[in-house]
Amino acid sequence: MHRRRFIGAVVASGTVALAGCSGGDGDGDDGENGGDATTAPETTTEAGPANQVRAVNTSFDPIRLEVDPGATVVWNNEDSVPHTVVSTEFTDQATTWEYDKRMTASGGGGEFTFEEEGVYEYFCDIHGESSMCGAILVGDVSLDASLPCEE
Repeated sequence: MHRRRFIGAVVASGTVALAGCSGGDGDGDDGENGGDATTAPETTTEAGPANQVRAVNTSFDPIRLEVDPGATVVWNNEDSVPHTVVSTEFTDQATTWEYDKRMTASGGGGEFTFEEEGVYEYFCDIHGESSMCGAILVGDVSLDASLPCEE
């Protein structure tokens, strides 16, 4: 009978000891919590540019991107085949601009800084305007017409 009491006492004291180890001291000021809280947002910010157009499944995503003047747009090729970004003018609202960038398969890309307001249209000359086209809407502009790849 004494053996059962001894085992019960050992188990009870071990449980109390473990409970004490798992609790915090409550002050939360160990100098490490502040560093962890700022790490997550930095990782999210570094995940990719906000003004990004992806080439994926032989289409641009998004097809239309709105940015402010002075913004840099980055095109990233996530397909296993090459693509291009070639400036063009599909609609009467289009702004004339010069850009011709070949993006190698899986990881190729390009970028362009749009200084002036306007509608900047482009397409992939490998896959054609009916499947791969897009527009960058810079500033307070709109594009009422459909692009060839939206029809």
